[in-house]
Amino acid sequence: MSHNITIEGGTSKRLPVAGKYCDQDIIITATGGGGGGGDIDAVVDGTLTVLNSNVTAVKPYFNYEKTALKSVSLPLATSIGDYAFYNNTNITSLNAPLLKTVGEYAFYECDIPSLDCPEITTLGQYAFYGNGNMTSFNLPKLSSMGNYAFRNCTNLRAVSLPSLASATGSYGFYQCTSLTTADLPNTTNINSNCFGYCSALVSVSAPKATAVASYGFRNCTALQEITLPSVTTLNTYAFQTCTALKKVDLPKCTTINGNTFNGCTALDTIILRSTTRCTLSATSAFTNTCFASGKTGGKVYVPSALIESYQTANVWKTFVGYGTLEFVAIEGSEYE
Repeated sequence: MSHNITIEGGTSKRLPVAGKYCDQDIIITATGGGGGGGDIDAVVDGTLTVLNSNVTAVKPYFNYEKTALKSVSLPLATSIGDYAFYNNTNITSLNAPLLKTVGEYAFYECDIPSLDCPEITTLGQYAFYGNGNMTSFNLPKLSSMGNYAFRNCTNLRAVSLPSLASATGSYGFYQCTSLTTADLPNTTNINSNCFGYCSALVSVSAPKATAVASYGFRNCTALQEITLPSVTTLNTYAFQTCTALKKVDLPKCTTINGNTFNGCTALDTIILRSTTRCTLSATSAFTNTCFASGKTGGKVYVPSALIESYQTANVWKTFVGYGTLEFVAIEGSEYE
């Protein structure tokens, strides 16, 4: 079986599927059509275009660790396999309007500045890891995101994923150091290290998230306040070293685990609105905060009916003994 390859000067050759062309393997999955074949147009100057309607998928390792490609146009493709364009460091343009699935490491360490793929539903792990020039993406249908999918996309400015429901990938946006806003209207879990070291992050909206995993927002040093209206559990180191964080509003939180706010040196206001007392699992939750022994102290706002319960509860009462934590009734306060 062979495919048509357009080369310099507009002439063409017929090469076997596994043949070599311009120092890259031409391996395409073609469905339908006569004998399962399809036409592939490729240009020697570094542009790959797949036009035939029979060609809907790029196989794994298609152009693994090659640097000739600068532009990829896949107007009819619906899937790209694992490692397909791995470490293609000169790719600066991707056109794939019908793309639905991107495999693991598919565009690892490429240089794509923006991503407009409105049909994508699934990203494998490391799919766009290290695309350092990416400033934005449009992925309105993304519903499944693998770990490390956008890690080290250091110029990414904003995240909006309206269809991502179950969970973010672990380390999904880790070290996206230019990221300022994240809008996750339907996401139920913030996974481990998802926004770790996003040092410019100032705004997070995740109204349906019920849990923040360990290190979820570690070292988000620009984050000053956050409201998580549905969160019930904050896991260890969830906000470690968020040094600008001053206020946390947790209307439904029932569990704060050890080291959750470790190193949040500006934190002085916590709002716990639930009519069920929130369990504090360890004093380390407030290590290196104003609530720690010998520090200046802060306020925790709770329903007035629960103040006595908080004051005498295990772990909470330790901070009462330090004289660094004051329980204040929400009713009648500025946070009512």
